Amino acid sequence: MRTKLERGNSSSFRRASKIVGIVVCFLLCAIDGKTIEIANDKIILEVDNGKGLLSYFLDGQKVRGAELNIVNTTMENAVLEKAADASIIKVVYGKNSTLRFILRSDSPYLELAFDCPAEQENVFLAKFESQIMIVPDTLSDNYIFFMENADENGGRIFPDFHLLAHLLDNGRAMLTCAWLDADNVFSGRLEKAAGKNYDYCRIEFKGRNTLQLGVPSAEGIWHKIQKKNKSLAFEKISWKVPFNAKWLINYNIINRWDKGMFIDESMPIPDAKIVLQKEYFRLMSGLSVIKTDSWDGYEQVNGRFSYPAYIKNGEAFMREMIFAKNEIQVNTGRPQVIYALNSDDKDNNILPIPALSKLLPNDKLLALRHISVGRGHGICSGTADIERIFKDEKQKEEQKKITAILKGMNEFIVFLNERTKEYRDWEADTEKWLSAESTQNPALKPICGKLAESISQIPTLWKKKFPVFKTPEDFSNITKEVAALIDSDLDSEKQENTSNLAGRKLRIMGGTLHHTMGNFRQIVRAARWTTVQRLATTSNYDEAKLLTEFLKRTSSIIRPQHGEEGK
Repeated sequence: MRTKLERGNSSSFRRASKIVGIVVCFLLCAIDGKTIEIANDKIILEVDNGKGLLSYFLDGQKVRGAELNIVNTTMENAVLEKAADASIIKVVYGKNSTLRFILRSDSPYLELAFDCPAEQENVFLAKFESQIMIVPDTLSDNYIFFMENADENGGRIFPDFHLLAHLLDNGRAMLTCAWLDADNVFSGRLEKAAGKNYDYCRIEFKGRNTLQLGVPSAEGIWHKIQKKNKSLAFEKISWKVPFNAKWLINYNIINRWDKGMFIDESMPIPDAKIVLQKEYFRLMSGLSVIKTDSWDGYEQVNGRFSYPAYIKNGEAFMREMIFAKNEIQVNTGRPQVIYALNSDDKDNNILPIPALSKLLPNDKLLALRHISVGRGHGICSGTADIERIFKDEKQKEEQKKITAILKGMNEFIVFLNERTKEYRDWEADTEKWLSAESTQNPALKPICGKLAESISQIPTLWKKKFPVFKTPEDFSNITKEVAALIDSDLDSEKQENTSNLAGRKLRIMGGTLHHTMGNFRQIVRAARWTTVQRLATTSNYDEAKLLTEFLKRTSSIIRPQHGEEGK
């Protein structure tokens, strides 16, 4: 479904005739008819006869990137300015307003600095030809819109994401749009009257602001998978790695509980040379290769699976991804793309996440990062250590160590109960808020009902799993039984057997509880992805406002993260 820009529903659109529109790469205003340009070895911004064009350089050629315009305003002048490390075009427009296009040396990113009265409303718009849109969500995962699909043409974007990327030129470039502040953001594909399409990024804001537009390019900077390997044997694909980066590939994963949940997961494509140095390799929080010789993957919530991709000597190899649990399935019909948004290579980093860190202040950057939470000792490792001590008949001499491990495991169980309660309280409070919103505005009742349903599995799952993990007191009582074994009259063999039995019980209780916590996170992440999709397609301003608030609520609960919660 193609999304039309709303008319009449949003106050921002009703005021469009009064808004100062700023469009990158569109009408910039060479007042005297002369060409004005700023360039480095990566990109060039040209202004000629009132028109602007942002292009990038690749293989010695200048390639068209995006058009830029300024509309509905009076241009007084446009002049070149010089700085020690940058080239600048200064545009004076409207009343007491200036826009500076700032291009720093050796960077594919253009900074747009707006200086205007606080009450002035501005609209930035960029036009280009895109094949795929990526909306990065650093608290969950990246949302990928394949423009070839009519129902993935984008639309309204959650402003708190601060960044989006469009993949251009058949794997040779990406166009990134980032914003310091925004009231509304729209991006995707629009259908023109003649049946032709164009892709766009539109950012609405008031007063002073800074935007960032980039066109990083390289042969193979992204790659769409043309033929999927339906075998567990790895096969080389046609893509060559252009530079060191944190390469990712998307998978649409379906978790079939009582009601199916769909999540787009971007899996890292690691370098085999690094991974194979260890028997176990942690890729990121909640995701590991637990047997590197056979590439057995483990996801903290969904369990074991065949890890699907790796890089070796600059080439990529892929195989089918299959989960051990039958209820976890992969939607093989969805398109896939290899891409990168970040890199550890500080000397050669053209990607958008590092560029974003130069745009946003610390408080906004911190809001995009997880807060690590948790305390105590892991259950599986703790019980394994204790069982080994009893097996070696060293429980007397290692009594202090056993006591410390048991104390740590009890602390961990208390933490897990606290964290799962945060999720349950969040769900109850959010459901109450949705109910109040639907009462206040009956037209929102259908969407409020769908949002409430999307998170309703949290209390359902808690009720279902509670008989297994029970209470922290129940867990503590079993640890007391283990501690009492040391000074008991039982012989060493019976102490060992009793310890093993208790350890098994503790692992079942603790494992079920931390998996429940991970499932809660997965439920919220799935609801977040569904909401992002709905926000992109809605043409109702009140609904968009509700969806935006729901996304803010999900941010508050998934920003804290423990490793046992998964991604």
